[in-house]
Amino acid sequence: MNIESIIQAVKGGTLDGIGQLGIGGVLIGLVVSLLFCFCGRKLEKFFCVLFGLLIGAALGVLCTNVMKPADNMWYVVGGVAGALVGAFLAFLIYKVGLAFMIISSVYPLAARACKDHLKDPLNWLIPIAIAAVIAILVFKATKIVVIATSAITGGMAASDILIRQLIPKVSAELAAGIPGTSVIVLVVGALLAAFGAFVQLRGKR
Repeated sequence: MNIESIIQAVKGGTLDGIGQLGIGGVLIGLVVSLLFCFCGRKLEKFFCVLFGLLIGAALGVLCTNVMKPADNMWYVVGGVAGALVGAFLAFLIYKVGLAFMIISSVYPLAARACKDHLKDPLNWLIPIAIAAVIAILVFKATKIVVIATSAITGGMAASDILIRQLIPKVSAELAAGIPGTSVIVLVVGALLAAFGAFVQLRGKR
């Protein structure tokens, strides 16, 4: 995956870029999504730092892109610097970490839902607004918002990665035999979300 692909993935807020990393990247994405779905509240600090790192890296790359450097190495430098700052802030300041976690988990799902139904700039402004509102709500009802957000976004991400990314890589014939892929992704994601929320509500935190 080159720098241009990373920038487009950041702007689009989709999971499509995961498939370009190969089956290893797909499996990592699946495991992280399932952990978020079932253990989002219990591993809250870990995910705050992880999403802080990802948001910081994305912002670092985008800020570097504004300067249009000739050497792509500056994108790496900007991404690494942004990742370190984002992870540090998320670890040090609890509310910042929560905001990072909510925004970076909600925005991709909302962006994917809006991109085929809304025109630019609404297809990215509305997802940002949705993520921002939920990020504010998390300070009012932390436990329930974290559980609901992690279960839904983790479950939908895991379903999407499993059906649209992993299965086609393992067996093209099996993937071709899956009817109504979008509906199946939604159904499997909803089931995972419901089960993930149940597990988290039953767990001790």
